[in-house]
Amino acid sequence: MKVLVAAEGGLPSDTPEIVEIIEALKLDVPNAMDAAVQAYSVYASATKSGFTIAVLLCNNGYLSNHMTEWRGEACIANLHGDQDCATLKSGSVTISVETAAQQAELRGHSLLDEVRVLLVHGILQLLCLHEKTCDGAETEVQIEEKLVLETLNWKTLDGQALSRLHEQPLHGPLADVHKGAGRFYHPKYKYIFCDMDGVLFYSTYLRTEARPAVIKVLGKVKLSGTQGIVSESSPGVFLQGLLVYGEGGKKIHQVNLDIGVAREALLYSVENRICLVAFSEDDCYTMFNHPLVDFFHVVYHEPKAKIISDVDLFLTTVDIQKVVFLENPEVISSVLRPYWANEVDGKAQVVQAQRDVLEIVPLGTSKGKGVKILLESLGASPDQVMAIGDGENDKEMLQLAGLGVALSNGCEVTKSVADVICASNDESGVAQAIYKYL
Repeated sequence: MKVLVAAEGGLPSDTPEIVEIIEALKLDVPNAMDAAVQAYSVYASATKSGFTIAVLLCNNGYLSNHMTEWRGEACIANLHGDQDCATLKSGSVTISVETAAQQAELRGHSLLDEVRVLLVHGILQLLCLHEKTCDGAETEVQIEEKLVLETLNWKTLDGQALSRLHEQPLHGPLADVHKGAGRFYHPKYKYIFCDMDGVLFYSTYLRTEARPAVIKVLGKVKLSGTQGIVSESSPGVFLQGLLVYGEGGKKIHQVNLDIGVAREALLYSVENRICLVAFSEDDCYTMFNHPLVDFFHVVYHEPKAKIISDVDLFLTTVDIQKVVFLENPEVISSVLRPYWANEVDGKAQVVQAQRDVLEIVPLGTSKGKGVKILLESLGASPDQVMAIGDGENDKEMLQLAGLGVALSNGCEVTKSVADVICASNDESGVAQAIYKYL
């Protein structure tokens, strides 16, 4: 399906408000079209992959000057080409933002909510015009509109007329709409804190811990750097909340592992030949060469671990925030976790984000505390936050946030404290959460 969204008739397409709603519609239109077609078998033959739909945002003046059938409605639908063809080739939906803005204020919801209602109304008009089922079926169409809106989890109007405004339509550009009517959609949450491994990445993809690894991985899809979502100058919470960077990428918080616990872990690694990687800010260290050390670097893009084979030199050279043991899941669950949970009791804590990685972190620390520290530095409230996670180490972060989202592939501990549960990471659960709740 090809989607075209544009602004005409006195609506400046380069203003932030118009840009926001155009970008939202680029995602909304295919979803609305799919919901309308798939929900009703009578329309199943109407569209195929080659279908083109154009959505035009305009003011009432444009509608009255260019749409001969305009009767004060906020939404007009038009077919293009052969209406008798079994497959609908193209169509357009024209929406008056002026009228939609006034309706939004009268009904007490956002302009995006109203535009979505009108979009669904227009799409159903296209489909029923193609099937020649519109005449005398206004009530039925309104019922279908409500069903499609509910399917998409968009606001409905509880039986109110969906397209007609019962007052005189406004005239002139959007800037002339009376105070309050021109409010466009604003995100419900200002900040998103999202776990990486098992959440943002697919199960078959990779894990990252340190900031350089995150920057490197997201750089592969052009999401790092000053214009991306992470860079050396952007705020962020890393290493289970043990390192927090504020505005400008300045480090504002660091917690190190108890040195006695670190010594025990290093000695245990050497004596049992269990792979250990210690994290120290942007670097990683280990006691000896091991295949899993290289695996950690090559596959997960963590910094190449530097070898310091002497325990005393290790501890005097490096400030360790946390250590991780790398082993197969069976050894982790039956040997390492029980042993270290008992060994560090009262001095540190054991957490597990992945089945083959056991982490020992400072006592009383968590991602949630790291997020709280960052929010305080930004002068922000937890109510402004959506947090998305899957592991037991995400629990406190989800509890802190205004909206805590667990993915369906997450552990039961995390899902039990989440406000909502979305699809798995392999089913684009993060995208679903952002689209549905932001």
